Amino acid sequence: MRSTLLTAIVLTIALSVAALGQGKHAKSEMKAATKTDGAIRGYVIDVMCGKDMGGQKDGMAKAAKHKRSCALEEGCASSGYGLLSDGKWYTFDEAGSKKAEDWIEATKQKDNLLVEVTGKADGNKFTLASIKEATDMKESKTPVKTESKTGSKKN
Repeated sequence: MRSTLLTAIVLTIALSVAALGQGKHAKSEMKAATKTDGAIRGYVIDVMCGKDMGGQKDGMAKAAKHKRSCALEEGCASSGYGLLSDGKWYTFDEAGSKKAEDWIEATKQKDNLLVEVTGKADGNKFTLASIKEATDMKESKTPVKTESKTGSKKN
């Protein structure tokens, strides 16, 4: 009886430790995947209109139809800008929003505001370095790199 109880306790502790280790490993992988560096293609949209498009089944189609005129309306423009890429929403920082607004004002596109941006993403926050018009949604020329917790970069 004692032997069975002792075995059960040891087994419970071993399984708990193993499960805890798996949780830490999954969290570190998740953190590594949240920071990206490189070029990303997607649709530039004002935050007011675009933030809820991320994760929607038809979000990319809606983003393609989003009007330049809407993005420049006072209420929409004052909300800032972001990018919808492969169904994921990224919000630009304040300086990035200004660059995006300048690009939107300069473009001749009336909708389909497809761009390629470079910078750093941390989760859904994006520090924008550059923005330029993209011609299609093909894979970006520059591979997106993930940065691990140790700072080493992988492709």
